[in-house]
Amino acid sequence: MSENLASNDFQETNHETTFLVARHTKKTKTPTEGSNISSEFYQGISEEGETLVREKTREHVLSIIEQASPSSVILFAGASDMPRTKSTTRVSINELKSLLVDKQRDYIILDEKDISTLVDAKTQSTREVLTKLVKDNPNKKIILSHPLYLKELSLASPETGPRASVPDWKSGGAKEIINPYTAEVLKRNNNNEINAVVDWIENDGKLTTETGQFLQGPNPVGVAKEYISAIKRLEKFSKELFPNRPLVIEITAHSWDIDAFIAYATHKGELTKDTVTNIAKGRGDKASIISEFEFPIIKVTDQGGNLSYRGNEYKLNSPEFAS
Repeated sequence: MSENLASNDFQETNHETTFLVARHTKKTKTPTEGSNISSEFYQGISEEGETLVREKTREHVLSIIEQASPSSVILFAGASDMPRTKSTTRVSINELKSLLVDKQRDYIILDEKDISTLVDAKTQSTREVLTKLVKDNPNKKIILSHPLYLKELSLASPETGPRASVPDWKSGGAKEIINPYTAEVLKRNNNNEINAVVDWIENDGKLTTETGQFLQGPNPVGVAKEYISAIKRLEKFSKELFPNRPLVIEITAHSWDIDAFIAYATHKGELTKDTVTNIAKGRGDKASIISEFEFPIIKVTDQGGNLSYRGNEYKLNSPEFAS
């Protein structure tokens, strides 16, 4: 599998594809630090964050996998350039391996290390090996963790600066640099994040400070569209690898961006204070940004798509999904 996906058009399919678009778990104050509470080191996430992912994997992710079709391929397939996103994925897959250790009759579950042992780099590609593995096991659920770097999920944007390269990503990921725009939005909203997200939406990623300094942030509509682009081409790529198999695809990304994506995708491409607070409230009275390792569940078929989040069901009706 390539570490970076080329842009492609969406491929419609007669089979349902399920997406989990998760926020990363609780991060460390210093990006090079990480959790050491288990047998592996997880860069960029705290010990509390590792525990949280394991709990939510047991409580939510496992049930989604168990309810999927017996022939499903479950892919932990995408991350941003920040190490904490890939670490979140690794914790979840390792927890699933522990939970399903006695169910080898029904499941095959492989992480990146397992996959690498199956591939003879001199004569085989990862793509060829995984395609054959899935084809040879038509009646098993196959869970594969091989997160790809999806540049659209980067915290950097075309407006704010260059994104990490693939070599950077392979060697540890992007450097954690707080964008001055983001810092200013948080400051003027007293670190209230849902208010900061609304502010970002309303000022369209552009603001002038009290001292007259102009600051440029990511364009919120652009961010939402990039998330949709990533989802569509990841679906196409996965269908090409594993045709005629139901898919469950997990990607790990970032708050604010996911909130903007959900609101845009489910409100006909309208990204406003009202659409953001609508999805952020769910069935409650208080709005809040997406929490650590929380995720909307998206189901896409050739008849359209639906998104479930915080107890509500929405149609995917933005122009990109409606076309």
